[in-house]
Amino acid sequence: MKILVTGAAGFIGCRIAVEAARRGYEVIGVDNLERSKEWSLRLLKTFDVPLIVADVAGTDLVQRVGAVEWIVHAAAYIDVQESVEFPELYSDNNVTKTVALAKSFFKKFGSKFLFISSAAVYGEPKYLPIDENHPLEPISPYGASKASAELFLKAMAKSQPLFRYCVLRFFNIYGPGQSGAYAGVVTRFIERMMQGYPPEIYGDGEQVRDFLYVDDAVDAVLKVIELGVFDAVLNIGAGTPISINSLVKVLQRVLRISVNPVYKPPRLGDIRASYASINRAKALLRWSPRVGLEEGVRRTVEWFSKLYVR
Repeated sequence: MKILVTGAAGFIGCRIAVEAARRGYEVIGVDNLERSKEWSLRLLKTFDVPLIVADVAGTDLVQRVGAVEWIVHAAAYIDVQESVEFPELYSDNNVTKTVALAKSFFKKFGSKFLFISSAAVYGEPKYLPIDENHPLEPISPYGASKASAELFLKAMAKSQPLFRYCVLRFFNIYGPGQSGAYAGVVTRFIERMMQGYPPEIYGDGEQVRDFLYVDDAVDAVLKVIELGVFDAVLNIGAGTPISINSLVKVLQRVLRISVNPVYKPPRLGDIRASYASINRAKALLRWSPRVGLEEGVRRTVEWFSKLYVR
């Protein structure tokens, strides 16, 4: 089976491409390298995953890639604050290009489409845990772009019955390879604490989140392909709430660092609590997270430790 992974030079896309290749699939990656990570490029090379440098909506991409059975669309702009400043950029990149990619490969090859979405589509939770029937009320243009792309895919499937798709709504994914401006709170805290700085918490630290180790997220993606799950929307998270204060305590234990966090005023628009119901993913994919938070943090710290070795 041949799979195209977009955003293959990014944190999650790279891990999907490499694990798919490791499991014996024929994999082609595509990335425009605008926001790529050097570590991801090295990993792709190590596992001999070919990478096409191109835009996902490029007119010649279909010809360059050829027939693929599945597209895993992990390419996206993901900076919430940037989306507030440049909503039109997020509409073009995350919506228009997603639709163009899905349409072009379906029209030519009948390719199935797996879309990596986000918990940001839900906005402020009306109830917890959040299940897939929760209203979509995003509070940022980033979340709106993911929700809009989902709706386009759903409409395409209704208007073109042979078009098959699946949506995975990722919650807070973390792990080795995540760094830079788009890193999540786990990575930012690890980087600061390893460099001798206290983690910075906005608010009282009792905000609740759902943290999932990247290998478990990748496993869910490949379960969709292996089982042929179509026309489904699934939450992919740990399904376990944890406060930011509790996260810091885990980091302190793993790092053996007693530095205390610095508390800053709450940020406007921050969601107080968000965590997933993953019952649907468990049932349809026969999938459950296998890496607990402390073990996942330990693996991430080990990666950073090697990164900082001079």
